Amino acid sequence: MRPALFIEKEADGSTYLRVEEQLYNAFSPAAAQRVIRDQRLGPAPGSNTVIEGDQTTEVDNIDAVQMKYGLTLQASATVSIYDYSYRQFDGGGSIFGGAIKLGDNGRPTNGSTYIQHVSADAMQTPDASYKVSNNDFLGVELDSGPIYVRDVTGKNFGDAGVDTKSTQVYLMNATLDGAHRMLRAWPDVEITVVNSIINSAPGHSQAWLASPTSTIRYYNTLWCVDSDNPSPSDPKCSSSPSIIEGENMDAGTAASRVIALQSNPLPGVSGFFASKIDQIAVEYSADDGRTWNALQLANTGKPGMAPVGDPRYRIPLDLNAANYRFRASYMKNGVKTGETSAPIDETGNALS
Repeated sequence: MRPALFIEKEADGSTYLRVEEQLYNAFSPAAAQRVIRDQRLGPAPGSNTVIEGDQTTEVDNIDAVQMKYGLTLQASATVSIYDYSYRQFDGGGSIFGGAIKLGDNGRPTNGSTYIQHVSADAMQTPDASYKVSNNDFLGVELDSGPIYVRDVTGKNFGDAGVDTKSTQVYLMNATLDGAHRMLRAWPDVEITVVNSIINSAPGHSQAWLASPTSTIRYYNTLWCVDSDNPSPSDPKCSSSPSIIEGENMDAGTAASRVIALQSNPLPGVSGFFASKIDQIAVEYSADDGRTWNALQLANTGKPGMAPVGDPRYRIPLDLNAANYRFRASYMKNGVKTGETSAPIDETGNALS
């Protein structure tokens, strides 16, 4: 076991280091029947990219910029979305859209959907009126699924982080930030969220349940409100949700449908969620790898408690001050496990 490292840039110029435990092959032992790879989509206001049909599909290294929906899955077979970014919603006059949409136009997905290594920023403000900006990081219509989500960031959407009318939606190591309703579960829907960060905007909710048959289950998740830097030590964050909305039900009933778990059930659901670590250790070098120093980062885990949120960390260094290198390793119960990653430079190039 060896971490894979990636450098990612935000639109504002900030630099992030992503640490990835595993790349899951959803099609093994066969290969995907269709591959969509290495594409930049947009700017194309009001446009969608639709994945449909009975071919298994691998989506890899796609950047969507200024689009309505970045990726739309309709009547699709098994689909794996990996290394995907979505920047700046543009509905071309429509308020509807989002980074990933499943089952639109009455065409539910027919196979499993796997979503990993994704960063999405719609650059919208939360809209409680549903008149200005009604878009989601992940939107799911009826009868689609199951949906497996790992190592993702979705922020600044008008409506929701995850808005699903289908059940069997599983998230691990997700960071969802700055939407109107962070998690939306419709009737007879269950969402399971593990090792994640849910950070709502002021005056907006962390969870919304459509009925007493809606359920959100969680484990090892930070529930925050308007936190600039979510962490267990931030007073704006808690280990349990504090702002829960229920449609046509009292507050007590709504709260009872958001259920804390005693362990992480997701590795038992799919190998996609397999994990053998509880801590990430990141180091940097400013002298071409002769010496290494620990990089102090929040939410990287500790013995007995896995990292929370997308393992994608803003680098707290002045990258103009030196030519930095980065490397990472994993730990379990305080002991290093597996190999140290290959070092990379500030642009993500692997170094010997």
